[in-house]
Amino acid sequence: MTKWSASCVATSITATREGRRVTAKNLLSTATQYVFRYVGDFPALSETLAHVKVVRIRNRAGFDVECPFCSQAMEEASLSGKRPEARERRFKCTDGHRVSLIPGKTGVEGWR
Repeated sequence: MTKWSASCVATSITATREGRRVTAKNLLSTATQYVFRYVGDFPALSETLAHVKVVRIRNRAGFDVECPFCSQAMEEASLSGKRPEARERRFKCTDGHRVSLIPGKTGVEGWR
């Protein structure tokens, strides 16, 4: 039977902690891709999906949106003269397609 001294046990525990990589899980490190359904007024688009990833933009979280029509990357567009809903985010692709991410009670509800 082996006897362990306190210093030997402490060294063993420290080595185990240093050898194991601890990764923090947060919104940006999970690399989650969200899929949102169309929630607008046109029934023909009800099965059209928008793919959205959460990315870091400087010191905040932003959205990387893929156009549901042409699959190109979209850039966040400035708000037009029309009044936006609270926290609505608008995006535009190079072909001119526009997408608005509509907020819900627990995050983004869908797009239109």
